[in-house]
Amino acid sequence: MKRQLFDVGNGVAISGVVRGKMPPDFLLVHGLASNALLWDGVGYQLERAGRSSLAIDQRGHGLSSKPDWGFTHPQLVEDLTKVLSLAASQQHPDPSIVVGQSWGAAVVALFAQAQPQSVAGVVLVDGGVFDLKEHFRTWDECASVLAPPKLSRFSFSRLADHIRSAHKDWSEEALSATLGNLEELADGTARAKLGREQHMQILHELYKYTPAAVLSNLGVPIFALLAIKHDEVESGERRERLNALVQKVGLQTEIFVDGDHDLHAQYPERVADLLLAFESKIGEAA
Repeated sequence: MKRQLFDVGNGVAISGVVRGKMPPDFLLVHGLASNALLWDGVGYQLERAGRSSLAIDQRGHGLSSKPDWGFTHPQLVEDLTKVLSLAASQQHPDPSIVVGQSWGAAVVALFAQAQPQSVAGVVLVDGGVFDLKEHFRTWDECASVLAPPKLSRFSFSRLADHIRSAHKDWSEEALSATLGNLEELADGTARAKLGREQHMQILHELYKYTPAAVLSNLGVPIFALLAIKHDEVESGERRERLNALVQKVGLQTEIFVDGDHDLHAQYPERVADLLLAFESKIGEAA
C-alpha cells in the first residue's frame, strides 16, 4: 500500500491509496464526510486475491486538497477522470470496476455514464439507489434534516467513545479511519475536517440527483450492496421502491440485514468477496 497524489489541475491534488498495479481493477470512492482509509479492509482483501485497487479521498476530504469550490457532480466526475488517466500505465488500459459508498455511489454512477469506456461495472454500497426527492418534498426540508451536526459542543474524546460504542463489531483500523474524519481542537472540542458549507453543497447535489435516470442509461452491470432493516427486507416502502428499480434497470442486489451504512468498514471480507464474485461474473459474460 502506498499514498499517491494526483494533480487534477487548478491547484487541486487528489490523494489515493494505491494497492498493486495501475490502472486499478477496482476504483473505490468514499461517501460524504468520509475518507479513503475506510476502504483499507476491502483493499487488503482484494490485494490478497491478487487484485489491485485505488481508494481516493475526494476533494475536501482526507489528505486531498480542500478548495472552497468544485463540489458539483460534473467537477467530481472530472476529478475521477483525471485521476484514472494519471494512474494509467498504458495507452488503452482495461476498464475498472468502480465502487462507491453513499454519496460516492452517485459519483461513480455518473462517472460510468460520462466515461463508459473506462468502466467494466458499477457497485453501489448503500447509496446511489434511493432518490432523496422521494423522501423530502423540498430541498429546505432535506437540508434541515440531513445537515451535519454542530460538533463544537462535544469533546473529541466523547465523540470518539460514542463512535467506538456504536460500532463494536468494527476493526480498530476502521474505527481509526472514521475518527480521521474529525480533528481535535486546542480546547479539546471536535470539528469535522470537511467544511460545513462544502458539506451542504454536496448534499444539495445529492438532492438533485435522480438515480433511476442515471442507472437506466448505464450499459454495464450494476450491483448494489444495501443495508436494510430486518422489518423492511420483505416489505415496506423502501423495499417496494428497490424492487421497482431492480425491474427497471436490471440491478443486482445483496442485502445486509441491519447492516451499518458503512458496510465496507463493517464487513470488509464479505464486501471484498462480493466484489470479486461480481468481477468474475463480468468476465464470464465478456
